[in-house]
Amino acid sequence: MVKILISNASILTLSTKHDLFINNGYIFIKDGIIEAIGKGEVPEEYQYPELLISGKGRLVMPGLSSGFTGISLYPLRYELMSLSKDKINDYLSILTRTDIYYTSILAFTELLFKGITSLMVADIFLDDVARAANDIGIPVTLSSPINLEIPNYDPLHEFELIMHRWHNRVENIYGALSAYGDVNDVIIKNANEFNVRLFVIEPHDINTLRNKINNVSNLVLVDP
Repeated sequence: MVKILISNASILTLSTKHDLFINNGYIFIKDGIIEAIGKGEVPEEYQYPELLISGKGRLVMPGLSSGFTGISLYPLRYELMSLSKDKINDYLSILTRTDIYYTSILAFTELLFKGITSLMVADIFLDDVARAANDIGIPVTLSSPINLEIPNYDPLHEFELIMHRWHNRVENIYGALSAYGDVNDVIIKNANEFNVRLFVIEPHDINTLRNKINNVSNLVLVDP
């Protein structure tokens, strides 16, 4: 890893203890870790980096996170609102694993350019999404949507692939589960057994669900 200095930058720190915004500041990064942030002249110990980046006219800020992301629909992103659920499902049913891999590469690249540096993906063929995320180098939580009605797609099988190939085995790739409305005992059993997060979109019975989840902090309620 190289020593990196970003100088003369406008920095949005999002800090609640120090300056929220720094004008004409610097950031020194060593071995992939931010070692120093300050304003004004760069201290002597940081003046000889291996890579110097001018931040003039640029805003530097912490990376953003996308809380609920669908990768497979990326090619339809400008037409999605005009499509019916049946047409979307027809489209999803013909996608191959290769389609999902390259769609993920394109989507992750665009997201990185927009400042998204981590995300949760709820989608099909997550094993191939994981390969793409690992190749691009973006941290992801991959949430298998259990009750997504797509022909010839087995979400539990995909969840098991993520858990056995990626989760806690490859850095910055994690497994999870997601469901829409109803959450059956199979979903709860897997969430408890693997101790992963369960994302529930518009849950029908929140209190019962909380009582059945061993680790309540793993339960994430999503309001789309």
